Amino acid sequence: MPPWNAARARIQLKLSIQRLQLLQDKKTAIAKKTRRDIADLLLKNKVETARVRCEVVIGDEITVELLELLSLYAELLLARFALLDNTYSSSEPDQGIHEAVCTLIYAGPRTEVAELHHLRELLVHKFSRDFAIAAIENKDGCVNDRVFAKLQIYRPPTELIDAYLDEIARTYKVNWSSGREDPANGDVPAGFEQSTEKPDDSASQPTSTDPASLPNTTVAGNSSTINTTTPNPPPPSYQPASSSSSSSLPSEKTDASNESKPSAPPAPSARAQQKSADDLLAARFAALKQR
Repeated sequence: MPPWNAARARIQLKLSIQRLQLLQDKKTAIAKKTRRDIADLLLKNKVETARVRCEVVIGDEITVELLELLSLYAELLLARFALLDNTYSSSEPDQGIHEAVCTLIYAGPRTEVAELHHLRELLVHKFSRDFAIAAIENKDGCVNDRVFAKLQIYRPPTELIDAYLDEIARTYKVNWSSGREDPANGDVPAGFEQSTEKPDDSASQPTSTDPASLPNTTVAGNSSTINTTTPNPPPPSYQPASSSSSSSLPSEKTDASNESKPSAPPAPSARAQQKSADDLLAARFAALKQR
């Protein structure tokens, strides 16, 4: 075991940071290529092989996150190197770097970074033997919880693998689905969500065919108004005394009344009202389906 050397420890910290960053880039590139291979396997309907490859991708992503955490702790020790090189503290490190030192000692032999192995030996030699054993065994939870969890070996659950496969298929536009229900929508299909808005009763009610409810309509070009409520009895017919002189009087009065009274604009027919109500209902149903 090499003795503590401050200059060597500083160099090992810098080399460890560079090595960890290179491994992150390498693992990320490998995971990206593996995702393309998984998309090709799903396109060829080789689902079981895709699931095995997906476990490899999940493991690589966990490793990338682990390397990022270790790199942050190495940068922390380099930034607070004065606390690490304190000659008055020989048994345990300062509280400002306690978790970082314990985490690097614990994770050193469990990674493939040779620079971390050398750094761990320097840290173990710097502090007491009891402290090194406590860090290796993670007594009192001195190691970071996220690093400790990512260093554990476990099989990814089926739900996580299905979620990864669905996301890969969606990213590379492969027509494949694991059949996993979306927890956000539940059992309700998309486009059929229940709306809390109360529908308009006036638009949904059918048009009435009762003559009493129909409005008065005026025929264009004629002054006579058709009253659909209660028809008036026709006036009694009479024979004028002189057909030559009086036959033209009613027509003249009618023409005069037509000229004096302006014709009202035509009202929409019942068929047009029914069509507008149907269009309104169709528009409301389309708006409900888009929610």
